[in-house]
Amino acid sequence: GGTGAITNSLGSAFLAAKGVMVDAATGVVPSAQAAVTALQQAQTTEDKLRGTADLNAHANSLGLTGVINAGNFPDQELALTLWRQHRLTVRMRPVFPADSPQDVETRVLNNFSQAGKAVGDDLFRPAGFGERIGGNDTMSPQFEPTARTIAKHGWLLQQHSITPKENDFHLDAFRSIAREHPIDRLRWSIIHLQSIDEPRLKALKEMGCGASAQTWTYFGTGGGPPFRRIVDSGIHAGVGTDSTNVSALDPWVSLFYMTTGRNVAGMLTNDGQQVSRVEALRLYTEGAAWFSFDDGHIGSFVAGKYADLAVLSHDYLTVQEQTIRRIESVLTLLGGKIVHATQPFGELG
Repeated sequence: GGTGAITNSLGSAFLAAKGVMVDAATGVVPSAQAAVTALQQAQTTEDKLRGTADLNAHANSLGLTGVINAGNFPDQELALTLWRQHRLTVRMRPVFPADSPQDVETRVLNNFSQAGKAVGDDLFRPAGFGERIGGNDTMSPQFEPTARTIAKHGWLLQQHSITPKENDFHLDAFRSIAREHPIDRLRWSIIHLQSIDEPRLKALKEMGCGASAQTWTYFGTGGGPPFRRIVDSGIHAGVGTDSTNVSALDPWVSLFYMTTGRNVAGMLTNDGQQVSRVEALRLYTEGAAWFSFDDGHIGSFVAGKYADLAVLSHDYLTVQEQTIRRIESVLTLLGGKIVHATQPFGELG
């Protein structure tokens, strides 16, 4: 709500010692970035590993078992370290940025900072490139040559594309590249799609690409994305939160927003774009799995797929709308292994 950040008395004392201003009466921190920087400077590697493990445990408590993770190399290394220590409890599918064709060549050759060593399994596996290709400017002249190099090497690509103008820019580049490389086999997608229309969805679908919407607008008043329109188009579609950078990790907040059109304050901000509870759940599970080539292994209860599942605190299909936001997991399995449990299941762990 524009407050920047809020801390408690312990946080206030820590930040004051680091020279970061805090309002003594309200706990408001005017400069959130200064607070984050102070916290990061105090963190050890072990602190970061513990924080990453804690975040994964929180995800498990909500029933999450997998995530496509667009982040920087240092942060991805923490999940990789947990994987090597057999402590990773969320299936991690990192996607990595590339500012230029040379970045792509280097990262493919180097196996994404792993000195060329093979790395990964069904728990941790680099998925490809995203969410910004060709630099932070989403319509950079470097986008198309960089994306073309990704296609040449046969890697997945996801691109940040919010506005119709961005959508058109990326669609034009996709069309050009598709004349040379078969991107319909690579699960390429544009993500966010706050106002994408039917013709643009049709163009994406015809190229074999996907549409990935994120639900961070739950915290605003502007509405979007057009979930109903995306589902009705028949395109490969999935949903995520864009957390933890700009939104909350909790999938049940997202499912509430997708099915009701109501934001965090209960205001109807996305009317006409609601989807059914089953449609929303499918977007979050089987739909999302498509975007990392995981739909053959996870995302639905089918013989031969991994036993990734959650026993929920409430019946998602029948509870009142407001209760959807309070759903948690009482038992979460990852490949049949218990990664989260509360009573009466806690003693099973």
